[in-house]
Amino acid sequence: MLGVEHRRERRVPVLLPVKLYYCDGDEVARGLARNVSRNGMYVELADSLPTCGLLQIAIPTPAGDPYRAVRLLAAVTHAAGRGVGLEIFADSPDERAVLEALVESASEMGSLRVG
Repeated sequence: MLGVEHRRERRVPVLLPVKLYYCDGDEVARGLARNVSRNGMYVELADSLPTCGLLQIAIPTPAGDPYRAVRLLAAVTHAAGRGVGLEIFADSPDERAVLEALVESASEMGSLRVG
């Protein structure tokens, strides 16, 4: 039997380098986002993620040249091996716009590769 889908939004494929930080600003891990939605992201990591609550995820966003990173608040909702499912809390209009643009770009192109 297949697992039950718990996502609120459909995820689209991406290859996007990301960094994860503790909320105090210390870097936890670097990884590669494999899919994204307006509410979440799946990230493959080089190593397993230490147990922690809320994180910040830094994602590159096109803002002219070169790329700059935007940090969003996220919580680990699923962890298996070196992969983590993140729920992203984009509360401000600017944060929502970043995720919306990322999802739309990936949807239009069938996938998105950055970096």
